[in-house]
Amino acid sequence: MSMFEGGLISSVFGLSNALSIPLMKLLSSTLGEKKTYIFSFLLFVLSSIFCGLSLGMFPLLFFRVIQGVSSGPIIPLSLSILLSTYRKKDRTSGVSLWSSIVVIAPAVGPVIGGVICKYLSWRWLFFINAPVGLICLNLLFKDFFSSSKDDTASSDCFDILGYFSVSIFMILWQVIISHDNSFSFDNPLDFYLVFLCILFLFLFFISQIYGENPMFDVSLFLNKNYLIGTVCLSCSYLINLSTVLPIFLIEVHGYDLLSAGLACASAGIPPLLISSKIKKIMSIVNPKHLVFTGFVLYAVCLHWRTSMFQTNTSFESVCISQFFIGVASTLFFIPITDITISYVKRKRIGSALTLNCFCKTICSAIGTSITYRIWNSRLFLHTSRLSDSVNYYSELFRSENSIMISKGLSYYNSLSFIKNEILVAGKIESINDLFFCGVILNVILACVILMSTSVEKYPSPY
Repeated sequence: MSMFEGGLISSVFGLSNALSIPLMKLLSSTLGEKKTYIFSFLLFVLSSIFCGLSLGMFPLLFFRVIQGVSSGPIIPLSLSILLSTYRKKDRTSGVSLWSSIVVIAPAVGPVIGGVICKYLSWRWLFFINAPVGLICLNLLFKDFFSSSKDDTASSDCFDILGYFSVSIFMILWQVIISHDNSFSFDNPLDFYLVFLCILFLFLFFISQIYGENPMFDVSLFLNKNYLIGTVCLSCSYLINLSTVLPIFLIEVHGYDLLSAGLACASAGIPPLLISSKIKKIMSIVNPKHLVFTGFVLYAVCLHWRTSMFQTNTSFESVCISQFFIGVASTLFFIPITDITISYVKRKRIGSALTLNCFCKTICSAIGTSITYRIWNSRLFLHTSRLSDSVNYYSELFRSENSIMISKGLSYYNSLSFIKNEILVAGKIESINDLFFCGVILNVILACVILMSTSVEKYPSPY
């Protein structure tokens, strides 16, 4: 599977995942939150099975779309139901528990995936969801329908214009970002694609601001902390390094899937150790200062990686950097959730979580595409420059070629070795460019979060 195909599989899942979140309002008003949650969970399990049974790229992409659509409502509904079941004084603990699981899961996932791919098959990455999902569904059926009735919301009209416009925008964005390095505004087709993409995005904003029954309650953005928290959390996904780091370790350092997963998994250790203590820390330290520290620590770790990630980088160094990435993620992810909904009225928390999750998922899908786009374009740039500097007439090429020929390599084997070295050097330089982009992004977000209002000045909405 090529890098483009891997990025496409990830992007279509994120795209369909984001576009399914607005449908949650319609389903919840018809079925109720709990039934919608169970229906989405069941569809996710079934689509996972069919993904594993796929015999080609097209059916795999199709069922990945179904999988993304079914998983979209699960995250916001899980937190909404959690907040409704916890007692008022325990809801902050519930949010911390939920947030820690969300942070740990992406770190543990690569290890489980590496073990499955090494000892079984990639198809079991999807099949594993079946037994786990059936156990969870059994618990859901027993608990949800025996605890309390599932209240249904009012049957409002669905915002067709808003959903249509954001769907077309996301599809056009995926088409634009999937172009190769030949994309140019001089090409009329590329120009009109960008124009239509911006037009439908503008139409979506207009429909949400002035529409009679918009998909999202955009008036929530008048809440300063909700706006800042949602923007910071969503934009933190614009450089999605978790999607490219395992690929880099496999292609450049020669790791197998299990080793790459273990190297990335150390990011899941800090959430296990300190997530339960975050609530106590937040009672002493202002949450926005914790988020600021998390963003700054993330930026420092990424800057360290720009000089650390070379061909001789050790496994231990990768694990240590991932560990501190996990510390940074824990410090900003849990407090930022508290900051975001801290001043939202209880009756609007469901709408607030839905809009927040939609923004985060949209940015994650866009971020995955942007990350692969930057990596590919910078890889093309660096390999081109290195190839131009190492040519038949350069002193460097001649000296290196003579050394390899003297060691017994043929002329063509020598050329193949030099080509491979150029490709490896290009990948290192390109991922360092991604790290540098991440440094800039996290420094900006650290400054933005300081503009939020201190939580301690207001009573808790819980």
